[in-house]
Order: sequence, then structure tokens, then C-alpha cells
Amino acid sequence: MEKRRAKKLTQMQWETLNTLRNGAIMTVDADNYPWLGDSRLLPSVRYFLTDNDLVTRLDKTRPVAAKGNGLILSEKGLSLLMDQPPKRMGSSETDSNKSTKSSNLPTERQLAFASSLGLEIPSDVTAEEVSDLISARLDNDTPATERLRSIAALYGAKFTRFTGTEQLAARILNAAKRPTHENDLAAWFIYNVYCDLAGRTDNSLISGPHHPTIKELAGQFAADKTALGSARRYDAQELRRFGQWIEADGSQRHGGSKRTAAYEKAIKLLKDKFALGD
Repeated sequence: MEKRRAKKLTQMQWETLNTLRNGAIMTVDADNYPWLGDSRLLPSVRYFLTDNDLVTRLDKTRPVAAKGNGLILSEKGLSLLMDQPPKRMGSSETDSNKSTKSSNLPTERQLAFASSLGLEIPSDVTAEEVSDLISARLDNDTPATERLRSIAALYGAKFTRFTGTEQLAARILNAAKRPTHENDLAAWFIYNVYCDLAGRTDNSLISGPHHPTIKELAGQFAADKTALGSARRYDAQELRRFGQWIEADGSQRHGGSKRTAAYEKAIKLLKDKFALGD
């Protein structure tokens, strides 16, 4: 059955194909999410491109998610790309800069919603900052600490001055799950297990996943594919605390599982280095 003909490209689809034309490779991680460099793409973008034969596997003899493999621009994709130039092609640099500045401004809807939540919005705020302010209020999130911000910068996770703790932790984990960043994921997972055992204080012995000992253990952890795959299945909230506990009000809470290959591997590595409790 002949595949349907590709429709006119959206801006995102065009930009993805154009990046591939410049030599980039779209990779696919263990969770089947597509990535372009350090940015995760919407699955719908990948499936549009593959369904319409606009991309093809770099090595057709291996799975698309295999290490070193991925999706590149096909001849059909190049042809369609050339037939559909970007809407702003030919605009001056000044116009481009104005467009960029305008895109960073918050929308009227954002501002109205923020106002309805009782938020005070600085005059120099950007659209991303308003989004973070709204998310923090809706999720009852606390401001991210300087330590967490420094870790986010280390991992290349984006944040603003208003990004909340939970939100930033999720962005760090998302960055750590990128293809070819296995050691980052291992270090972040081990660091969170360490913090859970030692207590999450700013005076703890290990200040972050960049600590030499954590990096050393991360190399051993990443070499264990079963443990690494297990770590990928945790979400950011589960990494905040592991196991079960009773809150002051008597309610029982559940965190990340302690009965996984990832947790057991991390515990073993940590106990070989530190005198930590269960």
C-alpha cells in the first residue's frame, strides 16, 4: 500500500529536516523517544517524518535505537525541504532579532492567568519565566536551590530564576536520559540514592553528581545495562525519596522502589565506598 503523500511541513517539521540536512542525526533512546542533539522531539514529529519517508536509517541493517545509529535526511525529505522554504527566509537580521525578542515576551493569556493566581510579575519577565512561575504556583513547588541550579547547568538542563525544585529535578532527569549520556544518568541516579540515605542537607559529604567518587561509581553503574535500563524507568518524583514512610499526619507515602536492579546496584556501589545505612 502506497504511503500518503506528505502535507505541507509545519515549522517544527521543517526545522527538524533542515537540521538533518546540516549533518545532524535523529537518535532514538531506550524509551523510544526521538532526540535531535540535546533536544527531545515530539514523537509525532518523528512518526510524520518516517511515515512519509522523509528520513531513513543511517545503517539499515541495525535497529534505529542501536548505539551509533539513527535517522538521517532521505532524498525525498531533501526534495520536500527545498520545495518548502521557511516563511521568514530572506528577512533581515534586524527583523530576525525582533522576532526572537517578541517570541520571548509573555502572551496576554499567560499574564492574565498568572494574575488570576495572584502572582506578581516583574516588568522584565520572559514567557519562559511566566510559565515557570505558573507551574510553581500550581504544583506548590518551592524555589530551586543554588545547588540544584548548578547541577542543572552541569547537565545542560534549562531553567529560569523562577524554576521550582520539582520542575528542575524533572528537567535534569530528562537531560540525563538523552542518548549517549549514560554516565550522566548513572551519576544522577546514584547521587539521589546517596542523598536519600545520607539525608538531603547542604552539608552532606557529596555535593552533587559531579563529585569524583560519584563519577567513578557512575562508570561502573553505566557498564551494567540491566541497572541502567532500570534507572531509565524511574521518574523525577520517585528519585526524591525511596521506599515507604509515614508522614506526621499518619498517612503512608511511597517513593521510588528499592526492589529494582538500579537501586540494588547503586546501594552496593555506595556501601563499598561509604558507611551508609539501609
